[in-house]
Amino acid sequence: MKTELQGMNARVHQLVDHYAKGNVSKFVRLLNEAGHEVSQQKFNRIFNLDPRSNKYPSVPTDIVKAITETFEAVSHAWLLKGDGAMLIDSTEYVQVNVGDELRIIRETNAVILSAVAELLARSTGQAVTVVQKQLEGLVNERLNA
Repeated sequence: MKTELQGMNARVHQLVDHYAKGNVSKFVRLLNEAGHEVSQQKFNRIFNLDPRSNKYPSVPTDIVKAITETFEAVSHAWLLKGDGAMLIDSTEYVQVNVGDELRIIRETNAVILSAVAELLARSTGQAVTVVQKQLEGLVNERLNA
């Protein structure tokens, strides 16, 4: 007879549902893509009864660490003790690769700056330099904020 997941095991399963739509393999892949070394077999164990004790094993600390470092929106108090909401400030966060997002923003801004400079060059050459410097300053200020 299989008993229902309890405690931290159940909370980790909730995270798998939330971040990977219930796909354990995908969740482990997300942890590993973030730079952690979590084996699929080790992760699967936390959802399976140990046949010797007929209990679920504790969630290993390296898996807890991988989860909290990969998914920064997850409340540590909730994960460890079940206190409070699953996500910090009850806000839904989306896991994104910030490096790729910043690269896309920078490339897009470069294209916009170039287009604005070209349009202004057609009207007056001196205005181009002034506007382009202002736009570059604004873009750099926003990206460094």
